[in-house]
Amino acid sequence: MRLAWTSLLLFSALSVGCATAPKDPGTRSTAFVTGSMPEFIENDYAAALREAKSRQLPLLVKVWAPWCHACRSMQANVLPHPSVAPFAARYVWLAIDTDEPGSAGFLQRFPIDTWPTVLVLDPEGETVLARSVGGASAEQFVGLLEHGLRASQGKLVDSDKGLVLADARAAAGAHAEAALAYQEALKKAPTDWPARGRAVTSLLKSLGAAGESVPCTEAALDELPRLRAAEDQVRVAATGLACALDLPEGDSAALRSRLSLAAGRALQLPPEAVDPDLRSSLYEGLVEARQMDGDEAGAIALAEEWLVFLERSAGQVRTAQQKTVFDGHRVMAALSVGRPEQAVPALEQSERELPGDDNPPARLAMLYLAAGRLDEALKANDRALTLARGAARMRVLSLHSDILMARGDRAGASESLERAIAEGRTAADLNSRRQLVWLEKKRKALDAPEAVPAR
Repeated sequence: MRLAWTSLLLFSALSVGCATAPKDPGTRSTAFVTGSMPEFIENDYAAALREAKSRQLPLLVKVWAPWCHACRSMQANVLPHPSVAPFAARYVWLAIDTDEPGSAGFLQRFPIDTWPTVLVLDPEGETVLARSVGGASAEQFVGLLEHGLRASQGKLVDSDKGLVLADARAAAGAHAEAALAYQEALKKAPTDWPARGRAVTSLLKSLGAAGESVPCTEAALDELPRLRAAEDQVRVAATGLACALDLPEGDSAALRSRLSLAAGRALQLPPEAVDPDLRSSLYEGLVEARQMDGDEAGAIALAEEWLVFLERSAGQVRTAQQKTVFDGHRVMAALSVGRPEQAVPALEQSERELPGDDNPPARLAMLYLAAGRLDEALKANDRALTLARGAARMRVLSLHSDILMARGDRAGASESLERAIAEGRTAADLNSRRQLVWLEKKRKALDAPEAVPAR
């Protein structure tokens, strides 16, 4: 069972959003100059397919959501990287926002359970040529781009062909079959296989999605010593920890402890060798693991270290978009050490610099709520609600319910939750439907006679 603040971050709009308003569906820049930054078609799969077919290029699909910190990192740090520029003219680029109702058709074809997910598709058959899930560095992303080009040209070696088969099964949502295919590809691959890190990460994600948390944790432990690149080690350690946190009760503590020790060693890798967002995700998992094991002092000590790391990392970047990569984790770390107000100045700055983004005021509302500043929490939440769209409105309304419950306004809390559920019932996108299930469970708990206002 994941920690309470993680659920709040996922379902109360505490998330990383776009720094600029998204383009209208189907609009794009027509400039595709070699060496330029990729230009994305927004939320129009049909238009992207037509262009990819007409230009005889593979289609790269970036599937993201406004609440996803790894998506923000990709947008702020990976896509603008000089190593990505030579690929701009070799793909057609499509961005799918899973919070947009218009993305429902694409998500029915390619169900998404990890953000971001990047797919490389053959536009003629709409088949998957390559897939990456979760956060990635520029180097890891370039590896995916190179693999996608080789696949589109029929130049894959045998181990890469096995990875394509596994990726296709995972992209279709057949995670049990995908896990077997990933395991087979890894078994046949050479020890120095360039795609090993991505394949292991995808294997762990499929095992987790299939509910196989024990095999997932064991696979992470088995594969970590085989990985050479520091960023692959951190990515796999963080992904494996997510499974370890979902281990069943019983003897799970020992297995989780073994992976936590391995993940802790990955955390000590040189800072310059690992993307800061990937390292921060590893901190997140390790703090949760210590909390789950009842090591509250250890969890607080590590969260203090995490906060220092986040402040230092945010101080080393220049743009508002880059700084907000760290906002969601700042909230988590500040809540973990019991000092929600420590993250308030950074979030206030993000709201000033990104006035069209609902995420900074929503995060502020959560921090104010945790600090007992309920009037300010309501005002921040109202600002977020005026900006939120699609599935994000459900999260903001859910947070509004929490604030009213903390004020002792049970009727108002119930009404806000009903509004969130009503919007979810009319939404067509998969993300809203998933949130709807959680919101209905929350309403049931709120309606219980023993429910009391949170303080």
